[in-house]
Amino acid sequence: MHEDQSEGYAAAKLKYLDNEMLPFVYESTGDVTRFTDYRDKKPRSRPVFTFHRPERALV
Repeated sequence: MHEDQSEGYAAAKLKYLDNEMLPFVYESTGDVTRFTDYRDKKPRSRPVFTFHRPERALV
């Protein structure tokens, strides 16, 4: 399952950084793009039609 693979990448520890798990992950087949927010209590992959942009974030 692609979500499991993406979660593994998000949780990976980088060699020279003491990093936390990435909160956001995008998955793409080239035709379909999906987004997962690991800050959700029950994270799940959802289709997106455009990439999120910082200037459009809700405050």
